Formats: sequence, structure tokens, C-alpha cells
Amino acid sequence: MAPFDSIEKNDEEIPEGEIEPALEEEATSDLKDLGLSWEQLKGKKVLDIGAGPGVIAEVAKKKGIEVVSLDMNPEMWKNEGKQIFDVPYVKADAEKLPFIDNSFDVVISHAGPLTLGSSKEFIIEALREAKRILKPNGEIHFGPGNIAADLFEENELFAQGEQDKLTMEERIARIGERSKEFLINSGFDVIQEDIKDGKQDYPSNKYFVIKNSVEGVGDSKTK
Repeated sequence: MAPFDSIEKNDEEIPEGEIEPALEEEATSDLKDLGLSWEQLKGKKVLDIGAGPGVIAEVAKKKGIEVVSLDMNPEMWKNEGKQIFDVPYVKADAEKLPFIDNSFDVVISHAGPLTLGSSKEFIIEALREAKRILKPNGEIHFGPGNIAADLFEENELFAQGEQDKLTMEERIARIGERSKEFLINSGFDVIQEDIKDGKQDYPSNKYFVIKNSVEGVGDSKTK
């Protein structure tokens, strides 16, 4: 594993064991958006890709749960006046994870690069990397919502003249269908699940899950 980058922390820390209510509410809601709870993460090593200031890791630390935060540009959050929390934090790209194979039990990415990457090729590489560092029987939870629609050509989503005939709900559902098809065709055994107890304020109230096989290591087989 590459060494963690040293990032300046805010000196005004909450005492160990105490959690700011608003912070816990935010982190808990983000987990629910991905179909997860703190109880499910206990005893597991978790990687948070696109972690921003490290909110999930900060709350997890005070609950005795090991979460490593990863973001390609933590300085951006500092420039926006956000506190970078005193948690294990790696500055790295999602498609070049600085971890050995079979390092984590769970990989999460809330509104992060696994759905909002710069291109479809980026998302494929990022997911391959996430699966590589996942332990056997591990899981990747990412979303909420669909892969960003602007990563698809219009004719990949809609037949000619069809888009204007569809309601907004139908368009969003179609993007979700094409997102899942794209991931499956790219070699990932992915499922979509409904958000049951999250914010419920996304255009598509779904998230994605990829489960690692018992054999575990490496890329999925292309279907």
C-alpha cells in the first residue's frame, strides 16, 4: 500500500466517542443511500472512493469501524472551507488505487467517480480497480442514481425522436436501464436496488451493487 498523503487537519476535534449529530445524520443518510448501515460495516475494512472531506470515515472512527477515505482532490474541499477530518486518507485516482489485491471487505462511493466519472472508460477502469482490491465475498456499493447521462450518446439512450415523447420519469428509468446494461456488457455482475430509507431526493432512487465471487481476485468475466 502506498503511504497516506499528509493533509492538514482542523485542530478543533470532537473528543473520541462523541459524534456531532448533524455529522452523524449526514454520514448515516449517505450509507442508507447505498443500502448500508453502520451495523453491516462493523468488523469490516471499508474504502470510501470520492470521500470528500471524509465525513463517513470520521463518524465510522467514533463507532469503531475502519474506513479509509480516498479522493483525487482533497485540496478542493479545503478551498471550499470544508474540514478534512483526521482519518486515514489517501490522495489518489479511482482508476489507480494504491492498494494490494484483496485489501477491503466493502468499497463504497456515494455520488462519486463510480457513477460520475469523466468517461465510460474511466468508470470501467475504476470498477475493475475496486473489484481488484476487494476481498472474496466483498461488495461494492455505488450511486445513488444512474451513471451520468452525459457519458452516453443520445442514440445509446433513445431512438430517434423518442426522447420528446417520454415523460421525465420514463427518461430517468431508461437511463437506469442503459446504465445497468453498460455495466453488465463491460463485464460486471451488477444489480440495481431501490433506496429504502435514504434521502429519496435523487432523480433515480436506486443504487448499484457488485458482489465479489468466492474466488475473488481480478476482473469479472465478460458476459
